[in-house]
Amino acid sequence: MKLLQVSFKIRNSGYVITDTIGLVLILAGLIQVFCPGKIIAWEAWHIETVDTGGFVGTYCSIAVDSDDHAHFSYYDETNQHLKYAEYAGGKWHIETADEADFVGSHSSIAVDGANNPHISYYDQSSYDLKYAYFENDAWSFQWPDDSGSVGAYTSLVLDQSGNPHMSYVDEGKLNLKYTMWNGAEWVLTTVDDGLDVGRHNSLALDTEGLPHISYFGDESCGALKYAFLDQRGWQIEKIDSVPPPG
Repeated sequence: MKLLQVSFKIRNSGYVITDTIGLVLILAGLIQVFCPGKIIAWEAWHIETVDTGGFVGTYCSIAVDSDDHAHFSYYDETNQHLKYAEYAGGKWHIETADEADFVGSHSSIAVDGANNPHISYYDQSSYDLKYAYFENDAWSFQWPDDSGSVGAYTSLVLDQSGNPHMSYVDEGKLNLKYTMWNGAEWVLTTVDDGLDVGRHNSLALDTEGLPHISYFGDESCGALKYAFLDQRGWQIEKIDSVPPPG
């Protein structure tokens, strides 16, 4: 599987990503915008509406596979389901990935070496972190963390072995959490137990497979925080903040 060159989140409703040949894609709502080559002229952008089946497209996430096909996960607010779209064979293939009620918000998608999608998201019916993956022509589901009101603001990455890693928020305790599948079980960790931290997080793995997480920490006035795991354990830094008034 080829590594993507760039991925970063725009507010809560869009992602920018590049495929293996440098094609720039933006997902906002469920409209795909893409531009071949360098971003030089706006007239080079192409816009497509992917799904119009109701009020769809919030909490969207994008991944590009090794064949340069785009995969989307997003929330169907009309039916309150998790939806999935893939561009292949010259057309869009759209399906409901999880038909359970009140599932699919805060989704994050990744594709494995076989170009199969993996999605982490929030299960609002049970207030748990939920995980869906596609294999053998069917969707399978797990609940990596069901320890309380957990799973909002999730971010998903697969390691070189295809094992999922996720960062997310424990809204009951207002903490940042992290979990990973080690091949046998889910390993859960509270990364930052500070006051109201972890929202708007983004997860990445380094060349050794160790997690790095950027996230919002309220701390009265707001702060950009950064947590990473090394041989010493979790290290936390405050990157940027606004001084308190007065």
